Amino acid sequence: MPFHRRIFILVQFAFVASGFASSVWAQAPFDLSSNIATAEPKPRPKIALVLSGGGARGFAHVGVLRVLKEMRVPVDFVVGTSMGAVVGGAYAAGRSVEDIEDIVRNTSWETVLADRPARDALDFRRREEDVTLPSRIEFAVTKSGFTFPPSAAGNSALEQALTRLLPNGMKSEHVNHLPIPFRSVASDLVTGEMVELSDTPLFITLRASLAVPGMFAPVHINKRLVVDGGLVRNLPIDMARKMGADIIIAVNVGTPLAEEKELGSAISVAQQMIQILTEQNVQRSLKELSQNDILIAPDLGGINFLDFDEHHNAMLAGDIATRQSERKLSAYSISAEEYRLYDQMRTAESKTPDVALKITSIEISGSKNINPNILLKQSGLQINEVTSEEKILQVTGKLYGRGDLDHVEVEMEDRADGRDVLIKTHEAVWSKNRLRVGIELSSDFKDTHKFSLGAMHVASSVNDWGGEGRIVAKLGAERLLAGQFFQPLGEGNEWYIAPSLQTNSSSTDLFSEGRKQVRYGYQGSSARFPLGRQLGNWGDIQIGLRRESVEVKQLLPEVIQTSPTMYQNTEFMSFRVDTLDSLPKDNGLGTSIENGRAHKETPRHSL
Repeated sequence: MPFHRRIFILVQFAFVASGFASSVWAQAPFDLSSNIATAEPKPRPKIALVLSGGGARGFAHVGVLRVLKEMRVPVDFVVGTSMGAVVGGAYAAGRSVEDIEDIVRNTSWETVLADRPARDALDFRRREEDVTLPSRIEFAVTKSGFTFPPSAAGNSALEQALTRLLPNGMKSEHVNHLPIPFRSVASDLVTGEMVELSDTPLFITLRASLAVPGMFAPVHINKRLVVDGGLVRNLPIDMARKMGADIIIAVNVGTPLAEEKELGSAISVAQQMIQILTEQNVQRSLKELSQNDILIAPDLGGINFLDFDEHHNAMLAGDIATRQSERKLSAYSISAEEYRLYDQMRTAESKTPDVALKITSIEISGSKNINPNILLKQSGLQINEVTSEEKILQVTGKLYGRGDLDHVEVEMEDRADGRDVLIKTHEAVWSKNRLRVGIELSSDFKDTHKFSLGAMHVASSVNDWGGEGRIVAKLGAERLLAGQFFQPLGEGNEWYIAPSLQTNSSSTDLFSEGRKQVRYGYQGSSARFPLGRQLGNWGDIQIGLRRESVEVKQLLPEVIQTSPTMYQNTEFMSFRVDTLDSLPKDNGLGTSIENGRAHKETPRHSL
């Protein structure tokens, strides 16, 4: 048969075969296993990232995420506890790894862990208290007696940090609606049971999982009082399995048990007990890993639970540990284009711009003793004002600086005609009546030794205009009893009156050539009636009347004689500014820096 004839027959047979195959495929479904040449790519396994709690050690999770992105390993589920929930929740909500790292580096963690806002964020009267009695030992005065505040660190600074970490508009989003399915755990403080946070808003989910006992106050969720989830499940691998994960990447950054030489105090023993509980549940969880799963355990030696200033080293440790598992992780790497589409899907909602809108309504909720109209005025927000979300969120810091709110939340709902604002306030149960105590000791290491034991009671929001009473008493080298009633002249009004009464006594010694010669005793009393105006939270200006009496006696050597009492009536004007300078200083110009305040008084007339 001629060669060209054979070619024609082969081509003809090919067309016939092709037609037969087309008719067969048209009648039967496509079978991936029947024809490898035309089969679609095999579906990749579903990957869950499980991030443990560990306080500051949890910053290692950021380094892990950084390397997973570099290796193009996608994550289909995220499960976390405590700090693992914070980092994992931000990632699942759409924050880029670079944004998370930048926020970690630029957050003032010292402020977050402080028991109250930074001094420049405090109300001026709260700053005055630090000057009047320089102590931070405070109790709540209740019908049941004296109690300590429920946490060692303030809640508002923590919540502000969490708000900055979450993408715009995602704070109130339920965890079921995030770009990546996310779960977290908390511990029921009453029953000890594990609480799976699966149908709660993202912000409250992270806040609850991070409520470290004794550090941050517990949180109420669905009528349950919950704290840090690490007590019951610090590495929730079982939860990831239940979500449908085929492969688990588990990152364990838990704090190891302390050695015997480190257990020298009651606090260290209490911490060890918590770590024992945490470590036991972690070991149970690790047994649930299969041979195809990947465990990443960063070397965090030298970084403790509270070493938040070590965030750089923690992230670096996470980076290094992840690269050590590169061989196993590379099996789940996808192409550059596939990962670009995946990351684009994950971060799409986080790129919503912060648009300034008109405020159509403002609602204050949660206040019991505090007049909500006062909080509204102090917030600085006004109806019909056009403003951004960022400016509205600054309200939390303004109100928290009052000192009588445990924490403040702000929720916004955007509509076509504007933005509705809801400010949720949570009054601190310990701040209605506070008792502060302190002791001052001084010595010249020779023959002069002084001490002063002081107490100050503050009663807040005693009326609808925000009146406040303050009583101060001191014993020792200085004897003092003083009372003041601060009364704003209206709801949230910056003008006020602050009548006060005071009696005090003290003594001073005169020396000659290093030897004590004479001791004088002073006893005085005064009444002041100022009219003042607050200048933001940094100072005030006052005018008023003062009536005072002073009696001076020579105590050593004792002189038996009647000491005259001197009286003085004074009209005064004062301008006070908190300069953060704690050292008394006279600049020679008639203005003194008095306990951190620039203070000037000008007598008009005296008798």
